[in-house]
Amino acid sequence: MPNHITNIIEIANLGDADLKDVRKAFLNDKNFVDFSVISPVPDCLKDFEPHSGITTLAEAIIQTPINSHPLIGALERSNRATCLETINQISDEDWLLVKKAISNHHQCGFMYWYEWNNAHWGTKWNAYQQPSEGHPEGATTYQFDTAWSHPSDLIETLSKNLPSVTLNISYADEDLGSNVGTYTIKNGVTSLEDIAPSYSDMTDEQKKHFTALAWSINHKDEDPRSYGYNQNWEYSDETYESFEREQLEKSGA
Repeated sequence: MPNHITNIIEIANLGDADLKDVRKAFLNDKNFVDFSVISPVPDCLKDFEPHSGITTLAEAIIQTPINSHPLIGALERSNRATCLETINQISDEDWLLVKKAISNHHQCGFMYWYEWNNAHWGTKWNAYQQPSEGHPEGATTYQFDTAWSHPSDLIETLSKNLPSVTLNISYADEDLGSNVGTYTIKNGVTSLEDIAPSYSDMTDEQKKHFTALAWSINHKDEDPRSYGYNQNWEYSDETYESFEREQLEKSGA
């Protein structure tokens, strides 16, 4: 399972735009945030779900570039060589899938939706974890989850599609303190950025700051002590155990 990233788009200023038109720029007809409204997936990639062996063989046949990372590149070379060695053993059904993958690559540069989504949306799936009835009419704040990463490139595209609109963006990984940030964007230009660096590069003060920021996005209605964080945003078992004892006492257990 991926890490879930909570994302919030707030319309800070409409400029000369109408709210209904702004909503149409990123919500579908059921009022859900829908990345395909912003950047539609090519038709040839829809409903095509090949297993990894299919795409690996297709990549070997047309010799797509190998990943530049030494370890990943070596694995890709090994997998492709294995597929080519067994090319005469694949079924007619799988051959059709290989041909489809190659055809897709020629048509739009990608073999299936997963690759295209990551390149154009910045995440592998569409938005999820939204209000069950969609975002209500008149709403100016829209919250949704994405897998593994914040779709910053897609937000930039949305912003350019709405050049007069100012958007406040915030996001936070469920892994508190990393992969978290806030920024303002208008016509594709960002400002007021407060983006977490790599966790290993943070100072102790930055770790506290970004943990607090992530909490305000992901758990704003909860007590930080329920996760073991004290008032200085430092984790300790003692803080967590103290909170648990308080809850037991309140419940009369």
